[in-house]
Amino acid sequence: MTVRNQSDDSKLSKRRVAGRATRQGVQSVEIGMRLVNALAEASAPMSLKALSLATRLSPSKVHRYLASFSRTELVAQNPSSGLYDLGPLALRLGFAAQNRIDAIQKSLLAVEQLAHASGHTAMVSSWSQRGPVILRWVQGSRPVYTTLSLGAVLPLTRSATGLVIAAYLPKRVTQALIRRETRGKRLAELEVRLDDVRQRGIAQVSGDLIPGLMAMAAPVFDGRRDLACALTLITTAQLGFGARAATTLTRAARDVSRELGAR
Repeated sequence: MTVRNQSDDSKLSKRRVAGRATRQGVQSVEIGMRLVNALAEASAPMSLKALSLATRLSPSKVHRYLASFSRTELVAQNPSSGLYDLGPLALRLGFAAQNRIDAIQKSLLAVEQLAHASGHTAMVSSWSQRGPVILRWVQGSRPVYTTLSLGAVLPLTRSATGLVIAAYLPKRVTQALIRRETRGKRLAELEVRLDDVRQRGIAQVSGDLIPGLMAMAAPVFDGRRDLACALTLITTAQLGFGARAATTLTRAARDVSRELGAR
């Protein structure tokens, strides 16, 4: 067996894919995640020696990573057997990911019913590092034709969906993108608008993103009261929203939230 040395590990951040260099990352994190993956794929707790063999890392290096992971509760060691397994933090991450998947699946089903009940085009979007991304788009009985499509990324400050997500996600998550979009200007005005979204539980724009289009969005929460995604209705300025559109939208969002355990 050959133990991977430091020079081998340094190659991880220098790989080229299709002739283009991959984005540089934190090499130690990538190496450490090999240990986490080994524990996740194992059918039982593992010894230090078994982890060393599985990851092709030296026992001393494995021990250093395990010490750090144990302090953060990503990994736990049985005091009796000395074996290692995934820790409480890994479980919390897994539950959080599962809740988000459930939220998206339930929202994808709800958006079709929302389009039918409201007569308007409906969509569901969730947060990504680039901004709110459209996951599903369902035309209503009064279809809307636009350049928006599945996978499109929406602005945080000029779309109803973005305003809902900006209102309910932690500031530390959204502030960098907000500053890029606003160039640091009129942040106080934006905060007033976000406060209004939180009070009303709904965001509405008219022509802010695309001239001639109107949109309104409402948040969907999971069982921990964290934002899971947003449901959005879209129409033209000529058609407008009926008097019951907002009620239909917020009821749909609350129904999904309730299914996810939110009160």
